[in-house]
Amino acid sequence: MDTFTSSVTSQTFTLTSFDAIVSHINCSFVAFYRNDHDDQSRFMPADVMQESFYRALVQFPIMAGDLVQRDDGGLEVTVDQHNLNMPNYCESTADDMHFKDIKATNYSPEFWPKGLENSGIALAINISHAIGDAVCYNALADVWANEMCALEAGRIAAEISFLFDRSIVQKCLPAERTPLDSTTLALYTQPNPEAEAFARLPPHERHALVLDKIGRGTVRQHSLFRFRTKELDDLVQQTKEFVPDGIHLSVSDVLVTVIAKTLAQAHKGIAVASGTDTIERRQGMHKIDFPCNVRPHLGIPGNYTGNMLYQILTYNTIEQAESPTSSQSVAEIAVKIRAGLKAAKAPLISELFDTLEADPTRFTRTMMATNMFQQTVSITNHCKGPVFTSDFGYGKPEFMIMSPPFQMGAICLMLAKPQCKDMYVTLTETPAILKQICANKAWMELTERMY
Repeated sequence: MDTFTSSVTSQTFTLTSFDAIVSHINCSFVAFYRNDHDDQSRFMPADVMQESFYRALVQFPIMAGDLVQRDDGGLEVTVDQHNLNMPNYCESTADDMHFKDIKATNYSPEFWPKGLENSGIALAINISHAIGDAVCYNALADVWANEMCALEAGRIAAEISFLFDRSIVQKCLPAERTPLDSTTLALYTQPNPEAEAFARLPPHERHALVLDKIGRGTVRQHSLFRFRTKELDDLVQQTKEFVPDGIHLSVSDVLVTVIAKTLAQAHKGIAVASGTDTIERRQGMHKIDFPCNVRPHLGIPGNYTGNMLYQILTYNTIEQAESPTSSQSVAEIAVKIRAGLKAAKAPLISELFDTLEADPTRFTRTMMATNMFQQTVSITNHCKGPVFTSDFGYGKPEFMIMSPPFQMGAICLMLAKPQCKDMYVTLTETPAILKQICANKAWMELTERMY
């Protein structure tokens, strides 16, 4: 620990609106490592894990700062070398569960122990999303793993350079701008006193209110589904008949569409059953949003750890979103998603960045625009590449998932395994919605419910 504390200097990191948008949540995953080594007693030893953790943090001084609300509504991370906000290393153990037992449940959180005996380790890393996105998260995990391997080998780990200074974003923006579409512009700029007041709250209060808004008191259920590559590829092929010439849909376009339609159909089922399926409901607006890493679009270096997630927004009517799932209905929405991704070029991204930065309180507008949309489907994580695949010297994880508590409405997409193209989709919804989803024939033909 002393290695880290003695390395930190006082400094302030001024955050961008892209950081602020996700500042109310944490970036948190759990990875399960199986101990199949000959000497099982010497598996990822705790003392070395802890020492290497703090050595890794030497390269991440921002992790020792406090998230502070500025007078103008913006955010910054303040690091005081005399009063560090120290990251914690915690460990617990349990003797009543073997790794194979938890694997047999498909790693369902319902059966997670408080700790694992030395048949394996469940390793969680949890950081404020305001600090960084998956690039930052993976970088920390990888540096920690490298430090661990170096310590056990009796050598010094190679130092890697990371960019924390948010001013790099402004420097990389081009001069050219593309106007936002009218709906997106209204979403971010319409006067919204409630959103402005929400933005000016201290981050911890805003986090608590967001939990209330998305149903902290609501009974929720968390489920994991595995989408098989063949079925998804087949559906992509089937949509081609209904896609205009020159447009090529990806598996991700189709998968996001299927998720959005299935959720819309589930809400329709609840509305029909409760007698609230009105014309006004069906004519309401439906929004799909999902994140896209735009570092390459702006020429921002890959070692920049701040948030560079641009939200792709797609608008449909509720009636279109909840129509029966077919190759044609999927194609109609997936084409819009593909168009949104294609439009996400540097001039448009820069225009959104300017729009948000013009008023630091605008970052909460999407959370408070309840009057604009009947329903919103937000893909909270969309990981096309491997996440948390760090090898601490004892092998890579057997399994990885978002860590609880799971926020209502959270939807996470990730590869089942680095060498496998199947996709895991985790959903957190009410039991009634998940019951509707599991009774959806089109959905269940494409996926397998893991738990």
